[in-house]
Amino acid sequence: MFVFFVFSYTEFAASEPVAGLEEGAVLHHFADLRQLPDLFMTWDWPTYFREHDQENGKYQ
Repeated sequence: MFVFFVFSYTEFAASEPVAGLEEGAVLHHFADLRQLPDLFMTWDWPTYFREHDQENGKYQ
């Protein structure tokens, strides 16, 4: 079920352009929002704290 949700939101975000936003902006925002549930579902706090405030960190 989780994999379906991830696929569905990316498909939705890429399906229709939004007036006034550059191409791919909606997909980028969905990806940013997806990080918080991923953090809680995997309970990956060591990675979060180790990479906090790093540009290339898993949870930006």
